[in-house]
Amino acid sequence: MIPQQLTLKNFLSYRKATLDFSGLHTACICGSNGAGKSSLLEAITWVIWGECRAASEEDVIHAGADEVQVDFIFHYQDAIYRVIRTRTRGGSSVLEFQVKTPSGFKVLTERGVRSTQQLIIEHLKLDYDTFINSAYLRQGRADEFMLKKPNERKQILADLLKLDQYETLAEQAKDMSREFKGRSEQIERDLESIKIGLQQRDAIALQCRDVEANVAAMRQSQLEHSERLQQLQAIQHQRQTWEQQLTWHRQQYQNLGQDCDRLQQDSASTQAQQQKLDSLIEQEEEIAAGYAYFQNLQSQEEATSSKLHAHQTAQEQKRLVEQQQLKAINELNLQLQQLQAQLEELGKQDKENQKILAESAEVEAALAQLQQARTKLAQMDKLQLQVSPLLQQRQQLQNQRDRVHARLSAKLEEIQTSASQLQAQQQRQPKLQQAVIEVGVQIEELEKMRVYQQRVQEKGIERRNFLERLQENQRECQNQLAEISQKLQMLQTPDAVCPLCDRPLDEHHWNHVVHKTEAQQKEIQDQFWVVREQLAVSEREIQVLRQEYKQVAQQLARYDSLREQKGQLQAQLQATGDVQDRLQQMAQEA
Repeated sequence: MIPQQLTLKNFLSYRKATLDFSGLHTACICGSNGAGKSSLLEAITWVIWGECRAASEEDVIHAGADEVQVDFIFHYQDAIYRVIRTRTRGGSSVLEFQVKTPSGFKVLTERGVRSTQQLIIEHLKLDYDTFINSAYLRQGRADEFMLKKPNERKQILADLLKLDQYETLAEQAKDMSREFKGRSEQIERDLESIKIGLQQRDAIALQCRDVEANVAAMRQSQLEHSERLQQLQAIQHQRQTWEQQLTWHRQQYQNLGQDCDRLQQDSASTQAQQQKLDSLIEQEEEIAAGYAYFQNLQSQEEATSSKLHAHQTAQEQKRLVEQQQLKAINELNLQLQQLQAQLEELGKQDKENQKILAESAEVEAALAQLQQARTKLAQMDKLQLQVSPLLQQRQQLQNQRDRVHARLSAKLEEIQTSASQLQAQQQRQPKLQQAVIEVGVQIEELEKMRVYQQRVQEKGIERRNFLERLQENQRECQNQLAEISQKLQMLQTPDAVCPLCDRPLDEHHWNHVVHKTEAQQKEIQDQFWVVREQLAVSEREIQVLRQEYKQVAQQLARYDSLREQKGQLQAQLQATGDVQDRLQQMAQEA
């Protein structure tokens, strides 16, 4: 895998950076502690495998940012690949895998992040653990390969040397061997069964003749039984036919009995009706006389009904006529009252007219005075119409003068006040500029300190992770020492057996196993003491980093207040920027 280009955005201490490795055979990255050298290599491991030294996935996001993205282009086995990994704070990760073609990058991304990650590992044939123990020795973890268990070291070396291919071939060879062995065993079993069959051929032939004779006899017996069965079936069929005929005759007999009963009932009812008719014929004369009397009464009822109808019609007409007469009388009475009222009113008007005719001279004099007064009133109205516009115009001019005077006075006071304030602000401008510069310098120093704090935090996370791995290795060493001590105790017993294969040991093999186990015990003890020393060193380093982080945090406590102060000073400085122009404009207005 040969890197070609690495692009970082908000990854650990980097906000935005791009490294182009094109044309380089060997690259050296140098810088002071905490400058971010390891972060570049951690970015490569994170974008390809999704793992790095950070404790959690969101720790790789730059402080204050919401999203991290790493874009890595590399050359591998005559092809150029591109991997892009993105993660949002509080969200999920997005992984893209592409390969370069003549028309551009072609997408190889699978449906999910896990499937795409597996596809990348299959193309590279290299996982994260193998990479950090071979091509990349992480800072502070150069001895990680030595601290691993023997089987883990063996697995890493096997992955590097591609020994798994030989294991796959060996497994395939074993499978083929087992398959061919099973086939040969099956063929041998088949041959044995064939031999046994050949030995029993005469007995089987004799049995076959006996079986054939039995089959011929059974067939003859079967034919006889079949003929007997057909006869019995014919008898059974004839019997069923007779039973059906008997059932039909019984049904017919029952139906005829029912018809006979119904005819007897009809005959009895017919005789009863005939007797009733004979009795009615005997009463023929009485019925005729009664019918004649009934017709006479019916004619009398019709005549009476017609008379009653005529009487009711006459009564209705009489009522209508009476109502019309009453209505006409009421209308005449109303007209009479109206005429009497009009007559009284005409009498009153006649009296008033006579009184007015008696005072006609006074009325004429009053009419002459009224005419003169109306003439004077018309002249006064004309004068009023001429004077009113002049008075209104005078009042408007006076009001306008008062408003202009008040506005000019207020404007003059406002200009004087603003001029004094602007002059005071103009005098403060140099001080504000100096204060902004000083606060800016302090903020820059604190921002550098924040970057240093973040690097201290990353260093602390790395040391803490390393400490946890050391503690795990320490526990594993203790467990291994306990197992080895148990093995040594078992070897000290009489008739001891091998701890691995459970076979009895002679003196030579016993000495060999004891020396080998003691050597393993010594090796693990040395490794245990190395881990303890590294634990002590790591704890001291973490303590120092905590003190530094605490001191830096105390110094950064006033970072927000300084930024707020800088914003206020810049706002005041910007407000005083146009003071001279405003003063000149106010002077012109004054």
